[in-house]
Amino acid sequence: HQLDDWRAAVAFAAALPGVDNERIALWGVSLSGGHVVSLAAEDLRIAAISALVPMVDGLAAVGLVLKGSGLGHLLRLSLYGAIDLLRGLFGFKPLLIPVVARPGGFAVLSTADAYDGYSAVAAEGWVNKMSARIAFTLGLYRPIAKATQITCPVLIQACMDDVVVSPAAAVELGRRVGRLAMVRQYA
Repeated sequence: HQLDDWRAAVAFAAALPGVDNERIALWGVSLSGGHVVSLAAEDLRIAAISALVPMVDGLAAVGLVLKGSGLGHLLRLSLYGAIDLLRGLFGFKPLLIPVVARPGGFAVLSTADAYDGYSAVAAEGWVNKMSARIAFTLGLYRPIAKATQITCPVLIQACMDDVVVSPAAAVELGRRVGRLAMVRQYA
């Protein structure tokens, strides 16, 4: 649904008086960094994108979760996700799990900097919960597969020490986009 919201925002912006449809640029961080990649592949009105630590390969992200938090954590996320999917089929409210937790805690992200990092930028009143079924959605989300369809300039900024979003996938995105990509790697 989030990607659909992005599509709607681009269409809305393009329809505003005074907006030059040929000069729409998108910027995204992490998951929204993946969204701008997807949109640039789909919408030729996009003139440029900037993707900061983009989550472009869910399979690679799952590998990082496995490496950082272990098989037990991944299985628990999968179990909660499966329960949530079943709840949805029967019309029940989503099963909510924490987005972030400190290391050792249960959440989608429980790396050393996840809790403090999110807390530092979260808006007042932000609720640390999300639907558990996202565990399946994220693992299958692969904007990198659309890279060769991108026809606009792309700035990719990869944090090579990232333990949540695969820096190797971000660099590979640049390789697949080709001459239109500028990849910056940061330690």
